[in-house]
Order: sequence, then structure tokens, then C-alpha cells
Amino acid sequence: MREQIREAQGRLREAAASADYARARRALEDLRVAFEEAVGSPEADEDALAEALREIEQARRLILAARTHDAARLARMKKPPAEYGNVGAASPSIRLEA
Repeated sequence: MREQIREAQGRLREAAASADYARARRALEDLRVAFEEAVGSPEADEDALAEALREIEQARRLILAARTHDAARLARMKKPPAEYGNVGAASPSIRLEA
């Protein structure tokens, strides 16, 4: 139980730090499952559970901050980044005539 929580915490920490949201979501789900199993276990370790809760909150804040930073950076761009492929400027769907 405790080992599953620690492994999921490590994966969540790494994914959040690298802004890999899909991997963070999977790690968070693994951590949730391990946490629920631990809570229902007769040998539940309160210190480990409290640590897991702190880790979840820290990862949540890190992911939210990274996503906010990325959204602000994208909003300031005048053209799509090269990683988006060969995307040209889109023509407007509505044209106004004077």
C-alpha cells in the first residue's frame, strides 16, 4: 500500500514538473486508487495518507500554474508555434463589408 502511494507520488511529481498533463492525469488516478485502498485498509498509516494529500495538493498547484503560464504565453503569440506544424493563418469565417 505505502509503496504504491510512493510510486504514484513520484510519477505525479515528475509529470507535473515536466508539464506532461496526460501523464500527470494517469499518475493522479493511480494515486487516487492507491489512496482509496489505503484509507479502507486496517493498517492505514495516517502519516503516509497525510503526505499523499499534501503531494496531491502540491501537484495540483504546480499543474495549474504551468497551464496558466502556457495559456498566457500562447495568448501573446502572433502566430502558432512551429510545433503546431505547417499551419497558415486562418482566413476569417465572417467578413464585414463597409
